[in-house]
Amino acid sequence: MLRILILLIAVFEFASPVLFGQGELEQDEEKKNVFVATPVLFRTPETSWGFGLGGAYNFFWNQDSTNQRPSQILFAATYTLEDQILIHLPFQWFLLQDKIWL
Repeated sequence: MLRILILLIAVFEFASPVLFGQGELEQDEEKKNVFVATPVLFRTPETSWGFGLGGAYNFFWNQDSTNQRPSQILFAATYTLEDQILIHLPFQWFLLQDKIWL
């Protein structure tokens, strides 16, 4: 059972860049803000089992710009069986035609 779980996790991790990869935008294609959420389940010796929610929000500050990079906010909030609450909130913001990167 553990081998099947490890195999499923490995397949998902290696397939996700292919499934969710970003291609080049066509000239007529509209830039869209995208929100993705997924459940999180893990186990470590220190925390025992943990579960929660994780995801990403990709967005453009200026929808009219043709060469602007998308900004991104990632998040994860989990609770473990050792009564821990873990919150992770990294971000990347590209402002003023990508001149400022936070």
